[in-house]
Amino acid sequence: MKSLLGLLFIVISLNFNVSGSHIQHFKKNKPKRLAKTLLKDSLFANHHFGFILFNPKKNKSVLEINPDKYFTPASNTKLLTLLTILGEFPNSDSLTLFKYHKAGDSLIVQGTGLPSLLHPDFNDTLPEFLTQKKNHIFLSQENKPKRFGDGWAWDDYPYQISAEISDFPIYGNNARFTRQENGKITSVNRIFRDSITNISGPWARNEKKNIFHTNKIKRDTTDIPFITSNELTLALLSDTLKQSVQPWKADFPKSASHFKTAVRDTLLKKMMIDSDNFIAEQLLLHLAIEKYDTTAISIAIDSAVSKHFADLKNQPVWRDGSGLSRYNLNTPSNIIDTYLMLERLIGRKKLLTYLAKGGETGTLKKMFTEEPRIEIFGKTGSMSNNFVFSGYLLTKKGETLLFCFMNTHFSHSVSEMRSGVERILRLVHQSY
Repeated sequence: MKSLLGLLFIVISLNFNVSGSHIQHFKKNKPKRLAKTLLKDSLFANHHFGFILFNPKKNKSVLEINPDKYFTPASNTKLLTLLTILGEFPNSDSLTLFKYHKAGDSLIVQGTGLPSLLHPDFNDTLPEFLTQKKNHIFLSQENKPKRFGDGWAWDDYPYQISAEISDFPIYGNNARFTRQENGKITSVNRIFRDSITNISGPWARNEKKNIFHTNKIKRDTTDIPFITSNELTLALLSDTLKQSVQPWKADFPKSASHFKTAVRDTLLKKMMIDSDNFIAEQLLLHLAIEKYDTTAISIAIDSAVSKHFADLKNQPVWRDGSGLSRYNLNTPSNIIDTYLMLERLIGRKKLLTYLAKGGETGTLKKMFTEEPRIEIFGKTGSMSNNFVFSGYLLTKKGETLLFCFMNTHFSHSVSEMRSGVERILRLVHQSY
């Protein structure tokens, strides 16, 4: 078989459930090995999938299958969040950690949604002027966002992937527990440590109370979301500062100062490489508060669509920052175009620093570990019955190709689909 047309004829005969009108072929002389492997691979036979292989140097597609069909993008939604934050906050030191107003010996503070404050994975500590004992500290809590995104699964509440959204996030809105060598369990804050109850079962949290329980710990470190509230935020701040923090009852002063921090890239890299949902949600909340004076993330999203994504071929259905929402919909061609827009905005070299690397970092650390190692950077997205993978692949012949592989409605495990996608991309590496 010497042409890609022949290969696609075989693909169609495999009941891939795509019609000829949805398939385009652009390159001839594709190796027979890829065709034979696809012929034998039953993994993709009984579900919906879309695939694009794109040559950015030639600015044209190599292969497209269902490029404009909508799929659940899962964490590939974070690509839209990445472009939005880079576009709206072009300076890396431009983010406001919090707002404050000094009146005599009173210091009034208000959150902006930025998620780095006292986060155990960052070094963004409280500034010295906030820890001075001579100040009477008050916290304005006017802003009250929805604690969960639209379309989130309610029963994800005890898992780190589903930390609550808040205007003044602290400790990453997670209670972090660590097992010491002597078996003793400690926490970043005594409030959480004192809330542990030993009962049977793995780590969990009461659905409606901040009571954490276990009789065993599988990992040295475990993060469990806590239920946010005005009262808990005040208690955590008071405990951290070793002095009482009181609620501010009046309107927050319009003449407040902004305490800036240079954590933009640190946050974005963790959001993308480790696929951190909490950071993605909080960054869009930060945008909504700072640019639109609202806690409605939907307003920030609608504005981003009109400003940054108006030229996409297909209008995305975009409902949250992280991709947890089952309401999100996007297409393979939109994902490819988002990468191209990111390249134009910051350059490919910079863009690659925000992506996980195969066999080395983040969500790709356990993929592409077998020899021969291939160079691949990208963003995964997964939830039950859905797996998406997009990014950059360096081929054996030294060409850099963009790809997007979207799979939905499969009945087997995500790990099986992940392995199957890796197998196909390895063949692409060998064939081009």
